Amino acid sequence: GVLFAGAMTGETKAADLDAALKQMACSQHTLLEQIEPIHEGIHACTDITGFGLLGHLGEMLQNRTGLKILLDGAAIPAYSGALDLFERGISSTLAPSNRAAWRWLDGPVQLQQEPSAGLLELLVDPQTCGPLLLACTSEAAEQLIANGPWIQIGSAAAGHG
Repeated sequence: GVLFAGAMTGETKAADLDAALKQMACSQHTLLEQIEPIHEGIHACTDITGFGLLGHLGEMLQNRTGLKILLDGAAIPAYSGALDLFERGISSTLAPSNRAAWRWLDGPVQLQQEPSAGLLELLVDPQTCGPLLLACTSEAAEQLIANGPWIQIGSAAAGHG
């Protein structure tokens, strides 16, 4: 979202926008094929789109009591140029309403480190043809990561309450 917002004002570098568009044009079909053999280990899956990562994670957590998520902000990927645009105060038109999802950071979602302003914005940036977000067993995660291109951005544990 931020790359498109920046493009509208001439702030996004052409190479960064081209790289994002190239990635967005890739089919997720191969990723779904990787999930199929281990579907028993998958608890939830969604594509990250208009609500951003934190909004979609929050939807996955609704009606789940006692579950705590620890996100590794450094592991959350961002398109080239996105964090720089956030740090310069650029955001998409959906970002203000998506910021309501920051409430999850005061509850079941925690960050391993103190978040930068850029990371906070990245968590709620609306995506176009976003990546997949999976909740799965550690065994399924290990298998997916070994077969690539999956990465682990956090972990879940039983919490209090």
